[in-house]
Amino acid sequence: MAANSTSEDQISQEKMKEPEEIKRKERELKSTIDNFKKEEAAPQSELFQKSNELTKMQQALKERDKMIMQHKHKIKELEQVVTASTSEAEGLKDEIQKLTLQLNQAHEEFKSSFDVIQEKEKCIEKLKRENYHNSSTDPIDFYDGVIKIPGLSKLNQGWEVLIKDVDRYKENCNIQGVIVSVVGNYNKGKTFLLELLSEIKSPHGFSVSTEGISIKYLGDEKYPRKSPIIALDTQGGSLPINLSEFEAAEDPEEALKELLRDHHATEDILQNFIMETATVIIIVVSDLTFDDQTFITKIKKKFQANARKNLLVVHNLLHCSYRIEVEKKIAELIKTSFNLSEKHYAFETDNNPIYFVEKKDNLVVTHLVLAKHGSEAGEYYNESTIQYLRNIICSADQSHLDVVKSFCEYLQKHFSDYIKIKDEDTAKPLEIIMKINDCNISQIVLQNCSKLGFKGICADELGLIKTLAEGPQPAYTTYIDESGLLCIKIECPGASKDRPKYKVEESTTDFRILIKGEKIFDDGQKLMVFSDERKSGKYTIMTSFINKNKYNLESKTPILFEMKDGYIIFKWKVTKIDNIADDWNEA
Repeated sequence: MAANSTSEDQISQEKMKEPEEIKRKERELKSTIDNFKKEEAAPQSELFQKSNELTKMQQALKERDKMIMQHKHKIKELEQVVTASTSEAEGLKDEIQKLTLQLNQAHEEFKSSFDVIQEKEKCIEKLKRENYHNSSTDPIDFYDGVIKIPGLSKLNQGWEVLIKDVDRYKENCNIQGVIVSVVGNYNKGKTFLLELLSEIKSPHGFSVSTEGISIKYLGDEKYPRKSPIIALDTQGGSLPINLSEFEAAEDPEEALKELLRDHHATEDILQNFIMETATVIIIVVSDLTFDDQTFITKIKKKFQANARKNLLVVHNLLHCSYRIEVEKKIAELIKTSFNLSEKHYAFETDNNPIYFVEKKDNLVVTHLVLAKHGSEAGEYYNESTIQYLRNIICSADQSHLDVVKSFCEYLQKHFSDYIKIKDEDTAKPLEIIMKINDCNISQIVLQNCSKLGFKGICADELGLIKTLAEGPQPAYTTYIDESGLLCIKIECPGASKDRPKYKVEESTTDFRILIKGEKIFDDGQKLMVFSDERKSGKYTIMTSFINKNKYNLESKTPILFEMKDGYIIFKWKVTKIDNIADDWNEA
């Protein structure tokens, strides 16, 4: 029974499991059906998507076909244009060939003339360097004023005076300022130095030699002081003389002598005026020559001892472009020609810090260097040199700035030392005046004089005038006697009973003696004279400069004067005698 019961229970459980199994099978079947449906739906969606893509591609093809048709239409239009212009191009072809031929011919002509053009360019550049092409020959184009001095012999005809700005000149005449003088031999670079000092360029192609005295105002920006500064540029020494002026004269030899006297006298009076007027004197030299050394020595002799005056030498090495060239010039030329010591500028500079000083007794001369403008050497040397000069100018003593008036007054005082007045003019008072024209100074004129001549002029080895007199030129000897006295013995039979006059002139380092007297004859009345080569009249003797380092006068008054046996003898007591025999020259 128990076994049967168990079987029934199993059968009953089996019967209960059958519906569940059916349900499970139904679910599996349903799931399989759903999967089939999904698999069937997927290809249909992809197909639909591809159908849409195909439709879009068809539309794009239609658009492309449309664009192709448009391009074909444009190509046809361009072909029509090309076809239409082909005939015109054929017509221009011949003209192009003609132009090409002309261009080739022009090219050949240019090639053939190229050498000529180059040669002309070289000539132009050379003329530019020499400042001769399209030159401005009017000095007033650069200077603010000019006193044209053709020579002392033409003073009675009038010296032309040009003033650029009359109002400015008159304004400066009423105040004091610094006067700077630039001197030197001809064509050494004086105007170039003025350009650097004033920072005002001369006109393009400016080429004119300074004739007399030229006036230049220096710029205010680089000179921080209220008083004005005037630079005087003088005509260069060693200028050639115009020989055509005497070749047509009745007596060419005498005319040449008169021309040389005029040259010496004019140069001398200009230099003396500059020495007296300027407080800063700048000597400009280039590559140092014997003429430059002579000129510097000459100016030193004339330079009066004055603590307020400054004497400077600017070595304008305009051909030196590199520092090594300048250093060689300084070592081999400048230092060997002067006893120089090196100094350093008081101001700070990134360029050349050194300048040179020459000292002899109380005379101090400063030496500075310039090099070719714009070159490596110029960049190194020029700025510090110009800065030093500006500092000296700013600290210099002041004086009256009416240069024309001062020059007239100087001429009035000294022209008779050089000029011999003709007999017909001696009764009239001679006067140097300034002629005024349209509120402007136009001329400096010596009035009441029809014709000028020159006194006997003789220059020493430096070019310093020694004698300024007509009539006899007695022979004389300057020597030291056995007592150690300085003696001047003049050979002068027939001397006037009036005592000769004497004067001692001195500078810082030297002195010289001037003696004036008269030689006459008291032979009684002459009934007939067959020949007479003796000369009578007033004379002037001017000794060469005597170096104070070797001996000096204890007093300007001679301790002895005597006239005997046809001689006039002066004697002075001297000190510091040091083997001076070789310095004396017998007349």
